[in-house]
Amino acid sequence: MGWDINNEQGLAETYRHVVHEDALKIGRATKMPDYSFRVGGVRKFFVEAKKPAINLFKKTEPAYQVRRYGWNAKLSLSILTNFAEFAVYDCRIKPDKNDGASTARLFYIKYSDYQARWDELVALFSFEVLLKGKKAGPRGAASRLKILDPACGSGSFLLGAYQRLLNWHLEQYLQAPDKWVKGKKQRIYQSSGGSWKLTVDERKRILLNNIYGVDIDQQAVEVTKLSLLLKVLEDEQSVISQLSLFEKRVLPDLESNIKCGNSLIGDDFYAGQQLELLDHCH
Repeated sequence: MGWDINNEQGLAETYRHVVHEDALKIGRATKMPDYSFRVGGVRKFFVEAKKPAINLFKKTEPAYQVRRYGWNAKLSLSILTNFAEFAVYDCRIKPDKNDGASTARLFYIKYSDYQARWDELVALFSFEVLLKGKKAGPRGAASRLKILDPACGSGSFLLGAYQRLLNWHLEQYLQAPDKWVKGKKQRIYQSSGGSWKLTVDERKRILLNNIYGVDIDQQAVEVTKLSLLLKVLEDEQSVISQLSLFEKRVLPDLESNIKCGNSLIGDDFYAGQQLELLDHCH
């Protein structure tokens, strides 16, 4: 279905398509779903695998387990399988220990049906479908996306949005890495450890093109700017290897992206209030 199960692309741990025993906090305990399938570092669904001897059609414990994992991870769907059986559960419905095995079960087939219903499985769970991307890089739909936080504070929301965009672009470029690894079109490079990363230039472009914020507190604005600039250089061991410091500015100028101001009340409002106050004094 297009998933890089063994990480043959050499993606960094954060961006691996499939993570075995992905740690998940449930209350005070840490649980380990068997497999977490991710796009751009974001979980899409869990797969919980059981022994073939376990009857998934009737047994309630496995169903409760996978639904609990999905519910706590805020996932829409997750898969329960013993290879002989394959079930899909709606994880948006809060699980209860007293629920039957069929509660919130959306889809159930046996191994004898896999070939006949393969297209249905691909339409639901293939990497290409879940990626939902159009074209890679600057010409893709993401380049038309503008994300604004009108009260950005210290920038937590914008940092999260920026990271999601970085993840998305990296996944897009890795669909055809040879096209984006050299020359003027270079957007990615392979680190000494073998993992793929976005170039600093590309991280800058995404930040300047997509991320915007406003806050009435000047100090908050400066904190947001600093946090975003640090994110641009995150994990970079040597900026010099990618940029000529004598020709290019290493960090982008965010004056046009992150501004100090009131996003709800314009300057003309205050001007009117001042005139009324002067008239009242006279």
